[in-house]
Amino acid sequence: MNVEQALIELLVGKGWDAYASVPNPTPTTNFVTVERTGGGTRDKVDHPAITVQCWADTRKEAAGMADAVRCDLESLTGTGGFGAVTVESIYHWPDLQSRKARYQLAVSATAHV
Repeated sequence: MNVEQALIELLVGKGWDAYASVPNPTPTTNFVTVERTGGGTRDKVDHPAITVQCWADTRKEAAGMADAVRCDLESLTGTGGFGAVTVESIYHWPDLQSRKARYQLAVSATAHV
């Protein structure tokens, strides 16, 4: 299972514009990016570390997205090949280059390989 692609597809199914990286050109609407940042596999179970970023025009919008995306991610536990999806932390991390507001979620999961 490609964990990034599976999470993107599941988030799109929940109504989010979700991508593996920031599209070029950058969307004019709010969007989400999903990136695997670590983790390993043992006994046919994947334990990925995932970064999910919520991009918006304002900090308030990005924060609201992060809260909603957290709920959507955690609701994936037991579905789509995921045994568990847990948001470990959420923090403000504005993108200085694009000037877009951004909140980042550090996510851990278990997935069947």
